[in-house]
Amino acid sequence: MLAVLIAIWQRPEVTGVVMRHYRRMADARKDLLLVAVGSEGEVSRKLAADNGWDYVEAPNQPLSDKLTVGLARCRDLDPSAGLLAMGSDDMVTEPWVDRCVKSTTMLGLKDMYLIRRRPWECLYWPGYVGPRAGESVGAHRFFPRAVLDQMGWELWPSGLKCNLDGNLYRKLKTLTPNPLDTAVVLPMGAANCVALGISSEVNLTPWRYIVPGANRVSPSLPLARFPRETQSDIAKLRG
Repeated sequence: MLAVLIAIWQRPEVTGVVMRHYRRMADARKDLLLVAVGSEGEVSRKLAADNGWDYVEAPNQPLSDKLTVGLARCRDLDPSAGLLAMGSDDMVTEPWVDRCVKSTTMLGLKDMYLIRRRPWECLYWPGYVGPRAGESVGAHRFFPRAVLDQMGWELWPSGLKCNLDGNLYRKLKTLTPNPLDTAVVLPMGAANCVALGISSEVNLTPWRYIVPGANRVSPSLPLARFPRETQSDIAKLRG
């Protein structure tokens, strides 16, 4: 079994699309455990329930503490394969899930697509450059069960409001053996998958910071790789 974890905060329309995408996948596969950690009480609890996700509540800040509460719930569900850590606005096609279920090492994607609702446009982001070149994007990252156990199911230090990736990598580097030594980071093409983030008015990383280094493409390019039900859901978000 593979756990899929997302953190809910506002953006119910976008999060609902993401949840339904994975719910349909889970219903067909029977090997996914879907866990959402939210911070808006009954609003986020109902969103999770309506879309068939397990739910746990935690304050929205510090964000690292909120995610650790979600990790604890995933641990209780005892996923044998490990964890796929997602954002509430991120989706990936099924070949990536297939790869994660079979992997015994950390996996990440080098690049991804991003769609903005208003105005409706799409970017292809080739990934980090400079000191972070070769590092995986924050979403769609897979942690095998052995690494989760090695870290005591606490991937991030307590008290963080931002810079989760940097602190995660620093923590990983302190481990022996170091999981980064065997981690695999693939471009979408090599992984035969498409990863997509949907930007809205409330976004952890503002659109203006994502645009540099990215290339505009037709939204139909990444959307064509998703199931028809997901394509229809995403199209309804168009502003």
